[in-house]
Amino acid sequence: MGRRSIVPKQPSERGPQRPAAHAMRPLRTLALLVALLGVSVSGCKKPTSKHPVRKRTEGTAHLPTPPNLNPAPPPNTYSDGAWSVTGLFNSGDEILGQVVTVRGHIANIHRCPKDETACTRPPHMQLTDVTSLQGRRLLVGGPIEQNPQWTTGQRVDIRGTFVRSSADGRYLAPRGLLMLATTEQAQPTGPGR
Repeated sequence: MGRRSIVPKQPSERGPQRPAAHAMRPLRTLALLVALLGVSVSGCKKPTSKHPVRKRTEGTAHLPTPPNLNPAPPPNTYSDGAWSVTGLFNSGDEILGQVVTVRGHIANIHRCPKDETACTRPPHMQLTDVTSLQGRRLLVGGPIEQNPQWTTGQRVDIRGTFVRSSADGRYLAPRGLLMLATTEQAQPTGPGR
């Protein structure tokens, strides 16, 4: 095996010569300047769009009337003497124990199923002042099932006694409830039928 020589080779013996790194610097700088100049020149053009620019036209907007978010509350009593649900609750103890007529919309009805001999939940319905069936509700207890013509959303005048609880203890409402005493005490009224 041969030994390597420690003596450096002469430039002609090394093969093709590469330029030194310091000689490449001006070329790199020139290439970077050309690239930056190309980007800046192309960035100065006005942007073009596929969509044409729309011009403002004169006109007026036709919007729907805004809803009334603060509707007037119903009166405590109507001109014919019937109470509203709100009016009945606002009266407090003033009419407790009296027979009154209440006008409202039926919010919901619970009737006993025909096949049950003893109803687990007593028959009842709830009245409200507003047609959306929201808001304060008055519990109405008694022989609801004897009035099959009553339906949810129907506006009715109902006559009964304003109490806090029924005599048998099946109905209880601390704000008050209306107890029906006879079979036919409600009459449909107004346009909400």
